[in-house]
Amino acid sequence: MEGEPEAVMDYYNAMLAQHQEQKVKQTRLDSGQLQIESGTGEAQVCEVGMFGADGVERNVFYIGQTLVIKVQVAINQAIDSLVLGYGIKDRLGQVMFGTNTFHTGQTLSDLKVGERYLYSIAFPVVLGVGSYSVNVALVRNASHVENNYHWVERAVMFEVLNKDKPYFQGSQWQDAVFEVCRIHVQR
Repeated sequence: MEGEPEAVMDYYNAMLAQHQEQKVKQTRLDSGQLQIESGTGEAQVCEVGMFGADGVERNVFYIGQTLVIKVQVAINQAIDSLVLGYGIKDRLGQVMFGTNTFHTGQTLSDLKVGERYLYSIAFPVVLGVGSYSVNVALVRNASHVENNYHWVERAVMFEVLNKDKPYFQGSQWQDAVFEVCRIHVQR
């Protein structure tokens, strides 16, 4: 594939589990970026939204605010195990953070056709000022290589602004506390 490095990497990531006879779909978003979806379809991401701690849907957050991602999932075929994962990427496609319910000990088991689930993921925004995207994935266990049910790159995008924190550089905000004291030197 030729294109922007991030889009090529997203496509490559989708193809890692090619032996599963999964479908890969590419969609050009209004932003001009490429969204890639892949998976076999046993479970499906139906809807993804971002909310503040107040429950209001938004896509702009200030450093330190709580961001809540809600992911609605439909079970299309009976499956023995379901893990939801998410990752946050910066505007260059670098992973800022990612984890899943396998690692948090929240794997769902023995799911039936027609069941629906709502996942809520809440965390404080400790990222640097900039644009970010969230990918979500439904898999069987710790990674998508064995069973990738549905993976969505750029499921939602958001901006981080600095409203009331001291100026800083970098990809994450830390509540640094400086202590300065004068040292008396005897001559």
